[in-house]
Amino acid sequence: TNANVDENTKLSMEGKIDIRTTLDVRVNYLKNKPKELINEVIKKIKFNPGSDILIKTLNKKNYLTILITAGFAPVSTYVSERLGFKNVVSNEFEFANNKFTGKYVPVIATKNAKLDYLKEICTKKTINQKKVIAIGDGANDLEVLNYSGLGIGYNAYQIIKDNIKNQIFYTDLKSVLFFLGINEIEFSK
Repeated sequence: TNANVDENTKLSMEGKIDIRTTLDVRVNYLKNKPKELINEVIKKIKFNPGSDILIKTLNKKNYLTILITAGFAPVSTYVSERLGFKNVVSNEFEFANNKFTGKYVPVIATKNAKLDYLKEICTKKTINQKKVIAIGDGANDLEVLNYSGLGIGYNAYQIIKDNIKNQIFYTDLKSVLFFLGINEIEFSK
């Protein structure tokens, strides 16, 4: 049921069950449902306040903006394109006959998958980890936030609140720009 999916997701974000279990539950819930559900999901997406200005400003200042998510393409692709990320890494649903198969390509499906990808990008682009800015809210973000020069919890679950010093609770994502010393007059709208 949808309640099971929600509960599993919450437990995973809190670090109480592994992410692969949650992903399997989510994908199994969708098995044999029509692919068109993706369009319904996309229509309901509510972007975090300030996310558009954050990404536009970082892009303007030549930051490499990458969305690394345990979510699924094509939804993650839509989010990435809509906000203007330069790249996106996510899991991918498998479809057959315009229906969800109940299977997926597990790109970000383990505790360290996000960190592994981030390290790979840093190596390929010769980016010092101290120059990395990461924003996250759940258990599968913890390693990335710890690795980064600036790891920021955003409306985070307790595991992130307990382990990451930099937090945003009451303001929107534009606050990340202040962490970087970017003045509001420099924001791209």
